[in-house]
Amino acid sequence: MKFTISAVALFLLIALLLLTGCSEKGQQIPKFPMQALASEHAVKGKLYLAADGTVEKYTVYVTRNGIPDWVHQMADEKIGLGTDESYEVELYADGSEVYEVRRTVEGRALELSVKRDRTLKYIERQLDETDLPEPVLATVRGVANFSAERYAIKEGPGLEEYHIRGKIGEVDHRLRVRKDGHLVAVQRQLPGAFEIAIRR
Repeated sequence: MKFTISAVALFLLIALLLLTGCSEKGQQIPKFPMQALASEHAVKGKLYLAADGTVEKYTVYVTRNGIPDWVHQMADEKIGLGTDESYEVELYADGSEVYEVRRTVEGRALELSVKRDRTLKYIERQLDETDLPEPVLATVRGVANFSAERYAIKEGPGLEEYHIRGKIGEVDHRLRVRKDGHLVAVQRQLPGAFEIAIRR
């Protein structure tokens, strides 16, 4: 079982090193997410960390103008018209540079994730508990003290993964589960903040 911390809260441990240059020379937040963080469109940021501290994904939440117009047009085509909820700029550990639009369409949460080269990464769809395959349900029920609240599936080229959000105790967690019931990760979400120097 792989346990992952989804956290900006480790800002004091990682961001201080990366942003102040106190670590090895050249170890900085990569250009793609850093440009978003430093822009006037930035709203908040998030780091997804493996248990060993490896950064698996950088996420920057931005305003509507923080992502290209073509992304909004693609969202209209792929997930339909609705109420926009959030916009994201992301960098994955494999180097994928991604834009995302999250919408509520006919009462359901949908998210388009598209690479910078305009190819699809995935579409996320809100589900009901009854939509989950039995192996996925069995895995969810097997995570000690986890109380499920929301269900979704992410589908794209080479990807089919169920994401179940809920709580262990009073702390927000997310489970990532494959269709066959394999538990990819249990992720704990911690609050935090980025503090970006805009003048020096």
